[in-house]
Amino acid sequence: VEMNCRAHGGDGNWAPLARALTGGKYCQIEGTAAAYLDEEEFRAIPDMPPSPLKAHGLEVNLVSYSKGKVKATPGFDVIKRLPSFVWLSPATSIGKNVAYTVDLITSPGACVLMNNDGKVLEKDLAFIRYLEEINGLFVYETKGESLARPTAATFGLGSLPAGVKPLHRRGVS
Repeated sequence: VEMNCRAHGGDGNWAPLARALTGGKYCQIEGTAAAYLDEEEFRAIPDMPPSPLKAHGLEVNLVSYSKGKVKATPGFDVIKRLPSFVWLSPATSIGKNVAYTVDLITSPGACVLMNNDGKVLEKDLAFIRYLEEINGLFVYETKGESLARPTAATFGLGSLPAGVKPLHRRGVS
């Protein structure tokens, strides 16, 4: 468990959401800078965030229920069109391999959603989770396989006993 005082990370991509939640005036980044550089500005920051918060938003860590080499990322394009979309940070791209998501490291990316209407935000999140469940984030490259003529053994039926000839074969007399 990590417990320390540091910025959230994610290259600060969460900062617009944090500002919106507090009324657009500040987030942890400005608060930290003001604490060191501008005492008056720092003292103007409220001791507690507003309650209720001024917007609805969240960071969504994406989940992959499939794996393969990425051929296309149509799900990313769809996410960018959602009414609550703010930012997308894909952790994969075309030509890269995606694994099943089992932890944060194997997440195929993250996005920030924000909306003044909490119901719109909920719908957008539900849609992203649905997109993940139907494996709609990615199109994978397919593997070409040699298609041999099926035999009885192909279907787990065993093979003909020794010395028994098949009834017929195409092109063979």
